[in-house]
Amino acid sequence: MKQSPLTPPRARARRLARTLAALAVAACTASMLSACSGAEAAPEGSSEDFTAAVSAAADRVDSLKGTIDDVALDAPALPAGAANLSGKTIMVIPLATTIFANVIDAIDAALAPTGAALTVCDGQAQPTEIVNCMNNAATLGVAGVITLAVSPEVASTGYTALERAGIPTLSGWQPAEGTAETDTLRFVDSSTPLETALSSAVDYTVSTAESPRSTIFVRLADSGTTTRISDDVASYYEKVCPGCDLVQVDTTSARVSDAASAISAQLLVDDQVDSILAFNLDTLGTSIVDGIGSAGTVSAADLEAGGQGGSIQTLQLVSQGALDYVVLQSSDFMGWSISDAFLRLYTDQAAIEYPTVQRLFDSENIGEITLDAAQASSFDWFGTPTFHETFLSSWGLG
Repeated sequence: MKQSPLTPPRARARRLARTLAALAVAACTASMLSACSGAEAAPEGSSEDFTAAVSAAADRVDSLKGTIDDVALDAPALPAGAANLSGKTIMVIPLATTIFANVIDAIDAALAPTGAALTVCDGQAQPTEIVNCMNNAATLGVAGVITLAVSPEVASTGYTALERAGIPTLSGWQPAEGTAETDTLRFVDSSTPLETALSSAVDYTVSTAESPRSTIFVRLADSGTTTRISDDVASYYEKVCPGCDLVQVDTTSARVSDAASAISAQLLVDDQVDSILAFNLDTLGTSIVDGIGSAGTVSAADLEAGGQGGSIQTLQLVSQGALDYVVLQSSDFMGWSISDAFLRLYTDQAAIEYPTVQRLFDSENIGEITLDAAQASSFDWFGTPTFHETFLSSWGLG
């Protein structure tokens, strides 16, 4: 496993290994061939190990392609009347509205029966704008705040302002990163669903391999959390793909525009790469497509590319054949579960665990769904949203 910000030494090392191997073979006479071959290093995994790994990965992938008829969910009832928020304003502060538009739509639909008025303040992926939104919420005295992917590392003063104002704040799709929860602050951690989806993407990569693969893993190193998730996924790749090789290329959300050139550079120096895995296709999908195209000497048909995501744009790239697959997160379930977490915080009830809801799409099943904006924030791409009734019933609104 190797790390590479732009142009890694991996290709040079591989060429050197090939040269040394060639010299070793040339030094062997016919009578010494058996002795020379006996001195070669043992392979990292046997062909039997690899075949078994591919079969096991294929079984795991198949279970993710079908529709989801039910989401197993244990949601204890809230106190009677506690979810009545008529006349109250809830402010949603996303890292960026463009990233979470579908999730915000789902939150709006989920909280509508409570009578709450939803207002959105766009963080624009800028710490100063995010903190300004949080300070405005504190000044206005809103009834509650829901943040989306807003890290305490970059908005600590904003969280402090909300805490001092006594405003219930649910930090959604964001791990606590060492920040202690309080009576007015809770987190809905994104780590488990992200890592689960990326592990499923690794499974897909392994399931389609005909021989041990060489994969570029384009990581988002935005925080300690995304780096840790990436490290865990890299370890999973090594575990489930015996004899395979992983090259890691790091970028950040602020440097996504540089990702295409980094991918292209890696492809040009390494002719063994046959697959690309992205931490988030919603932000990196176009960069992967552009990077493959810019490599010039590399045929896109020879490369498999995919990862995890949640947007209609990512699904369109799969439908067009520009990407091979995506492990899709449900924006609808995300919005409803975050709404439930907020209501449990608001009514002083204990937090609950939420399952991971995802579906894998590739050329075999992408034709089963309709790619339009109306369905992007619904559950239509996944199956039957039985959890709507489960949540509403637990809120006393069913």
